[in-house]
Parts: sequence; C-alpha cells; structure tokens
Amino acid sequence: MYSWQLCGTGTLSYRQPRHLVIMDQWNGQQRAFAIKMFYKNNDSLEAVQKEFRRFFNLGRHGRVPSKHAIKTWIKNSEETGSALQKKPTGRPRSARTPHDIEAVRVSVLRSPRRSVHKLAAAVRLSRECVRRIPHVDLKFHL
Repeated sequence: MYSWQLCGTGTLSYRQPRHLVIMDQWNGQQRAFAIKMFYKNNDSLEAVQKEFRRFFNLGRHGRVPSKHAIKTWIKNSEETGSALQKKPTGRPRSARTPHDIEAVRVSVLRSPRRSVHKLAAAVRLSRECVRRIPHVDLKFHL
C-alpha cells in the first residue's frame, strides 16, 4: 500500500498513495454531510462516498473521505456530539516551553558548534527536544 520512491537526487523518499487523504483536510460541513448520509443510507459507507462525490461535485476520481475517516467521524459524533477530533487524553506535552526555547537559543548563540548531545546536557532537556527547538521554534539550521 505505501511505497518508497527514488528521487532525482538518488535518495529514497516515502510516498503516500494518492487515494489516502489526511483527515484534517475535511471541514465541518463535509464531515456533517458524511454523517448525515451515513444514517440516511442505512449505514452504507460506499453510499456515503458516492453521495459525497455527487454533492460536492467531485469527479469520478475525486478524493473522498476514506471509510475509516467516516467511521471515526461517526464514532466521535456519537460519543461527543461533534465530528471534530477529540482532545488527546493524558498529560499535555510541555517540553518546549518558552523558558526552554530561550535557554536553547542563548546556548546555541553562545557556542554554535557545540554538539546536540552536549547542548542537551547543559540545558537539561532531551536530545530530541534540543534537536527540534532550533529547527521548528527558532528557525535555525544547525
């Protein structure tokens, strides 16, 4: 189902199949329509996809929500009353706080050639967090 593809640079890149669509791309109106059609068409996922294609004027090969996405929306709507994604349970991720970001920024500016391993030990954060902060939060390219 998933495939690796050889790029022009001679490296392998991961390629997701064209028919798979990320769930975040569907808006609330489209999700509500799919849920309504599911109950209207006697719980038929194929009928939902067909009606979705017809209602939103998508071509024969236009992208429609996957059966798994529709099932997830229905489950969420039955449990919470909303088709939107549920908030994650458990402890929130808090490794990249403004204080930690500033500490990494100061440390990187002070000694830019320092290794990630030594930098992580100096600011008392995980190596992965110290790798991510300069790239994502500070837009540095180490």
